[in-house]
Amino acid sequence: MYGIQREIVNLTQGAMFVAIYYNKLKSLWDELSSLISLPPPDSVVAKAYLDHLNQQKLLQCLMGLNDTYSMVRSQILLMSPLPSVKQAYSVVNQDESQRILIGTNVGLDVTTTLYA
Repeated sequence: MYGIQREIVNLTQGAMFVAIYYNKLKSLWDELSSLISLPPPDSVVAKAYLDHLNQQKLLQCLMGLNDTYSMVRSQILLMSPLPSVKQAYSVVNQDESQRILIGTNVGLDVTTTLYA
């Protein structure tokens, strides 16, 4: 579990497209989830735990994004209630798509990204 947590904490977008970064992060979360035993699904404790876990995933995802996404990251963090990590990913992915269309996705090396 320590190794997986460490990978999650150290994972950053770097030269990856948002989709590739998110899929790597999601894979690590899934691997970690397989090692954790959850409380009974119908319990109040389970709901509170899952809410906390989902909030942690959202923050982990946003922290690993490149600084070019600081504006969209701030917008997501100002939402009340906070969106799910899937909803936030969708917003960031859409922002990236717009940047690519208008050619302003500075710092993203497409050749490196395609083979990451």
